[in-house]
Amino acid sequence: MGVVRLMSNTRFAIAAAVLLGVLGAEAQSATWVEVASDGNAYYFADLSGIKIISDIRHVWIKRNFKLPPRQTRVEGVYVVYQVERNAFNCAEGTRVMEAATTYLEDGREIGGSRGPTNPWEWELVEPDTAFDRVMTFVCKYKP
Repeated sequence: MGVVRLMSNTRFAIAAAVLLGVLGAEAQSATWVEVASDGNAYYFADLSGIKIISDIRHVWIKRNFKLPPRQTRVEGVYVVYQVERNAFNCAEGTRVMEAATTYLEDGREIGGSRGPTNPWEWELVEPDTAFDRVMTFVCKYKP
């Protein structure tokens, strides 16, 4: 039993290390490009942080919420912008949010890493949405 637990913990540690290597830290010298918008926000992708592994694309996305009026609130305070790490499965048309930090109007930050993703957390990207346009851009992107 102890050996199984050790192997399980070792595999988790290796998976976490690989994921962190793939994700990296949020880019300090990001290259943000506007790729979509909707009625609530403008969506930017960090071109310097796109990681491609087969059909999976990992990308930092920044959503700047429009003024006026901001529609999105957390704890009664308006959200100014959100930076999130998403993975898109280009072949399947799905995505999963891997990490997110939300920046509020009062200066607070909320969020952080979600850790390694599980296959059942992937969700279908709805057609004709901002995330559909983001996914299309990211999946066609050639570094």
